[in-house]
Amino acid sequence: MDRPLDLLLVGIGGYGQYHVKELLDKRDDSKFIIRGIIDPKPEGSQYFPQLKEMGIPLYASMEEFFNNNRADLTIITTPINLHKDQACYALSRGSHVLCEKPVSATVQDALEMIDAKYIYRKILAIGFQWSFSDAVQDLKRDIMDGKFGKPKVLKSMTLWPRDKVYFSRPWAAKLKTETGMLILDSVANNAAAHFLHNMLYILGDAVDRSARPASVTAELYRANDIENFDTVFARVYTVDGAELLFIATHASKENLGPVFHYEFENGILQYSNNDKLGIRAELRDGTTKNYGNPYEFSEKKIWTTMEAIINNTSVPCGPEAAMNQVIVVNGMQESMPEIKNFPGELIRKRSDVDGVYVEGLDDVVKKCFETGKLPSELNVPWAEPGKTIELTNYIRFPSTSAKEFN
Repeated sequence: MDRPLDLLLVGIGGYGQYHVKELLDKRDDSKFIIRGIIDPKPEGSQYFPQLKEMGIPLYASMEEFFNNNRADLTIITTPINLHKDQACYALSRGSHVLCEKPVSATVQDALEMIDAKYIYRKILAIGFQWSFSDAVQDLKRDIMDGKFGKPKVLKSMTLWPRDKVYFSRPWAAKLKTETGMLILDSVANNAAAHFLHNMLYILGDAVDRSARPASVTAELYRANDIENFDTVFARVYTVDGAELLFIATHASKENLGPVFHYEFENGILQYSNNDKLGIRAELRDGTTKNYGNPYEFSEKKIWTTMEAIINNTSVPCGPEAAMNQVIVVNGMQESMPEIKNFPGELIRKRSDVDGVYVEGLDDVVKKCFETGKLPSELNVPWAEPGKTIELTNYIRFPSTSAKEFN
């Protein structure tokens, strides 16, 4: 391509501000030009005054923009329920797309996005930044090459307390919009979605694929005054027999993680965001390797997508790779359709921010991670087991007539 790429930014507040900052910090009119922005509340972005000063027009809708302009790349950073329609529309107007994670609220929406990608023959990248990192790409190559042998048990733990401000966003922890569109926002579908996706992604049999889940059994809880869950304990089996344990909470006292421990036939992989030592491999033959920090250069996804457009190549994480995380989350919701409240007598107010935590939850999370058990399997007094949901042929959420989602 012998001209700069034309960019459209859809959503410049919230996480979108990271994209805007990256593009402004590395502004180069010979490589890309931001042609327009779309956001119903642009003043919510600290970078809006700068964008306005640069003369970048604000449009009321994607239709208004595309009726008068073109875009080589549309970057979408909007609530989950908007991803499918916005991504498919941009693709239909001839634009490649980088859409933030998760790919969509439901598996059927993800399947529509995959269809649109092939119909319009455009790139659709999904912004799971770890999947674009050098660390994870290097690790995935070694796994695919058989260096670690068959996967056995992969475990991930995240304790990320969140305050009332976090949950005050209009779509935060919501099941549906006021008009009935599914959102399914949760700790597993937003902040900690990366770490569920990563377990599936590194087990995929191609660079742009992830492992297909066969089943999920989940326990979903909440301490905050929200619709959906802020705490999840889930066991997932892949179609190839690997066991995944995913634990994440926004109701902890401690801030810890992500932490993971992946066990394979020929060795183990460990990572803790708290020690900053990177992803460390220990093979059974005594050799070791450090793959580096998967958080390094988290905005690489933007530049990787641009390079793919220019060179007519693929991206490491598209909707095919990202969809299996959505399938697991959809299955979680069906595993325990009625979210269980933590006992009121265990909920404490935080002293540092306006938020809450659950007394003793941190210890339960760590015990589950250590033993590979769910709370109900450890006979935790407040625990309740969820149903096992088959996912091998899962193509629609909800797969039942659960009243919570209809």
